[in-house]
Amino acid sequence: HTRIRLLRRYSLSAEGRHPKSLAEITAICDAIIGGDIEGARRAGEYHVAQAGRAALPRIFDDAYRDSK
Repeated sequence: HTRIRLLRRYSLSAEGRHPKSLAEITAICDAIIGGDIEGARRAGEYHVAQAGRAALPRIFDDAYRDSK
């Protein structure tokens, strides 16, 4: 749970990420509501990958700064 919160904090603070994240979560929900299990899985994987792509550079930058 702590890792998810950390990822969410860094990801959502990235410029332009909030509306993209909302669209990704909407796609997950739409697939679930539509009974598209495979679509929901793919949308979920995409969402997590995009969150990581947005967050990881910032996490590494902070870790580097803290190591100095």
